[in-house]
Amino acid sequence: MTAMPDPNTSKRRAGALRAASRAARGETGFALGTAVVVLLIVGLLAGAAVSVASLASESTTRDADVKAALEAAEAGLQVASYRITQLKPSESQCINTNATEVPASGTFCAVSATESLGNNASYRYWTSLPLTSSSTCAGKPVSVTKGNVPRCITAEGKVGTVSQRLQVRVETTSVNGLFTVAGILALTELKVSGSVKVPGVVASNEKIIGEGSAAFAGGYELCPPKGSFKPAAGSERNASGVTVGGVGGTLSNPPYEKARSASECPFAAPYTTTHATSASNDDARIGAADPLEGTTSWKSSTYELALESNGKLKLAGSKYYLCNFKAKRNSTLEIAAAAKVEIFIDSPEDAGSPCKAGTGKFEVEGSFVMKNEAKSPAAFLVQIYGKGPFVEANGGTFEADIYAPAAEVNINGGTTFKGGIVGNKIHLENGTGIFEWTESSAIGGGGSNGYARKAWEQCAAGTSATGGC
Repeated sequence: MTAMPDPNTSKRRAGALRAASRAARGETGFALGTAVVVLLIVGLLAGAAVSVASLASESTTRDADVKAALEAAEAGLQVASYRITQLKPSESQCINTNATEVPASGTFCAVSATESLGNNASYRYWTSLPLTSSSTCAGKPVSVTKGNVPRCITAEGKVGTVSQRLQVRVETTSVNGLFTVAGILALTELKVSGSVKVPGVVASNEKIIGEGSAAFAGGYELCPPKGSFKPAAGSERNASGVTVGGVGGTLSNPPYEKARSASECPFAAPYTTTHATSASNDDARIGAADPLEGTTSWKSSTYELALESNGKLKLAGSKYYLCNFKAKRNSTLEIAAAAKVEIFIDSPEDAGSPCKAGTGKFEVEGSFVMKNEAKSPAAFLVQIYGKGPFVEANGGTFEADIYAPAAEVNINGGTTFKGGIVGNKIHLENGTGIFEWTESSAIGGGGSNGYARKAWEQCAAGTSATGGC
């Protein structure tokens, strides 16, 4: 007889199956949640890793850009220093990109044009006028020594959005002065006659002649054996009325008379290499930026300029190239207050010169008026190539420096002259007024051997002032 199944057993099995099913479903839900959490954590870690990598990349890129910007600024300093040396700006000028200019205001020229170095890098720079002892550059006070010209250069390098600034103080390594004698130098002959008083030193390789009541207040220097002064000390000078350093003929060896040693002789006055030429000059300003008024004649094709019958010219440029200059009949030549002007008179004696026969002269006469607004001889230099002559006659005051080592220089007729003179032969006579020498006349006309660095500074971040650091 077959046993009947136990209904309770069936119930227990069904309950067990339901419990197992519930357990399986619970474990599946737990595993899914765990997987989601793990994936979330992995995602966060991956995102953090990407963010860190991105920040590191940006930091590396910026660091590279900062270094590249500094290198670009250094390139700007190098270029500016080279261009200053080559362009040789005057004391009233600095440089802007590739030309000299007088700054509109302040110490620095306007910022130069931005110049590309490739690879998204570029630079620009500012250059200053000559600095004074009260100036500061590259974080240090400036000390000005005789013969050197300090300037400040600021350069800004840029790569992308990153910019850096550097500043240096540069100085000429040497400047060759035009005037080796603080007064008047005649290479072969100096003659002073009449009531002419020369307060500065006079010097010559060969002859100095005094006549009438000429006064050599600053004394004189000569180069033996050719060098001679007439009248000789003693009774000869006493009879002439000529004085040297205030001393007449009573002393046989006045203290203001000097014979130079062989190592100091002969006096030399070479032509400078920085003067205007027919190819490089400011002549285009004449009649334009430099106005001509009254009766004047300017022949740009032959470089001849004449002022007469109340003619007037005001110069505010730098270097002018002429073959001939003549002024008379109440004409006026004016030198602007902020300008430092050089007129170079070329000559047909100069090989390759465009000057025609009979030119090469600088002549002023007939109540000529000169207005030097700076009231300094150093603001105006007349340089003559060849025999000239330079002639100033019949009244007026002339404030300038004359450098004419091969020419004759004649000043007479009640004229008052202020400045330094270098000439081959110099004659000062016929009631010429007092000659006044000032140290400002010691122009460095020979140029420089280049600009060397004296101080360097990396500018603070965010510096934006023009030329500042």
